[in-house]
Amino acid sequence: MVFKGRIFLISLRVVLLFLSLGVANYLLFFTHYRISAAIVCVLVLLQFLELLRYLQSERKHFERFFSALLHNDFTYHIPEKSLPGRENSWQHFANELLKKIQTLQLEKHEKHLLLQLITENAGAGILVFDEQGEIFLMNNETKRLLGAAHVHHLEALNHYAENLSQKLSSLEAGNKTIFKLIKNNAYLQLMVAAQKFKQQEKTYTLLTLQHIGAELEEQEILAWQKLTSVLSHEIMNSLTPVISLANSANMMLHKILADENKSPKNEDLQDIQFALNTIEKRSHAMLYFVQAYRKINKIPVPEFQTVSISSLLENALDSVENKLKDRKIYVRNKLTDNQLQLNVLADPDLLHQVLLNLFINSIHALENAENPQIEIQISNENQSQIILLISDNGIGIPDESRDKIFIPFFSTKQEGSGVGLSICKQITQAHGGDIYLLPKEISGERTTFALRLQKV
Repeated sequence: MVFKGRIFLISLRVVLLFLSLGVANYLLFFTHYRISAAIVCVLVLLQFLELLRYLQSERKHFERFFSALLHNDFTYHIPEKSLPGRENSWQHFANELLKKIQTLQLEKHEKHLLLQLITENAGAGILVFDEQGEIFLMNNETKRLLGAAHVHHLEALNHYAENLSQKLSSLEAGNKTIFKLIKNNAYLQLMVAAQKFKQQEKTYTLLTLQHIGAELEEQEILAWQKLTSVLSHEIMNSLTPVISLANSANMMLHKILADENKSPKNEDLQDIQFALNTIEKRSHAMLYFVQAYRKINKIPVPEFQTVSISSLLENALDSVENKLKDRKIYVRNKLTDNQLQLNVLADPDLLHQVLLNLFINSIHALENAENPQIEIQISNENQSQIILLISDNGIGIPDESRDKIFIPFFSTKQEGSGVGLSICKQITQAHGGDIYLLPKEISGERTTFALRLQKV
């Protein structure tokens, strides 16, 4: 449609030119009308010159159009003749194309300005550099965190912190780490995450930097407050009756010793014995509490080795086999043959302690359950980690206790020490993994613990 009219006009001019040449040839060689022949020859020449002019004009418009595209000059406008059907001319379509590209360029520029505004005012630091260390982007938050104003190469960052450029450039894509920098005679803790991307066949590294010192301090204070609350509660529960009974026993003994002529009654001696027995029991309870506290602070350093999931589960289940049989608890292992052959990097003894604790907790929770069942499966397996799920259909954990179960000395069982899950948390984190309780929205009526481990 765009060029059909142009082809028709050029074809018409060429046909008329050949017809005129034919007429001129006939008049010159087959008639005696020399003057008419001369007039026709002049007409042929004029037609030829008009065809050249037309082609030259079209060529210039094409050259200017493509030159405008090449140099991003989208304001260029090709003249359009005021003729019927000009909306189908190639000049009209070319002008519409230039307008469309100009609109897209304006939108792109506006988006770029918006992205630049968001980047510059982001709450996290953003740093982008190429493989040669040339800095492509450094937003205001990065400049504030590092105290660097105008930096164009990573090497220049060593002026603000020793070996900072090497630390930043050595970060692998997808990894996170914490850097400690000294700024204004104070430590600055930065969480740095790295990602890589390609643009125009060049590889860039994008780093996000967040100051986490305040958040860590806040979480640390909250943790100490919770721990102090638990310690205070346990100590007061033990010391209050000890002090009261010791005071009562002391008063009874003082009364007996004060009256030299009166022999002690058997009833008084029994009361004193009861008080001393109670003091002994509470003292043992206090000693047990202190020993449990020492366990939390003496988690051994893991001795890593390659171990299969199947052997870890088999050893842990063997340790509770008798309890499972006595309570008629069915263990449903939903791991496939391939999943059972998966290997993790772990200390088998420490992970045995974690799995054993989870199985024992499930056994206690299933004490009065109908059709008691423990289920084992793997979820969200990828190249670097696996998530092992252990669930049961027992009494569950109260909603108000779900966010407290990993706090040291917190227990939902009267006879529990409250250190088991806390120790499990420390062990899994020492393995570069984690343990957590799945929310009810995911696990439903079952109680499900997720154990994240590093896969070999």
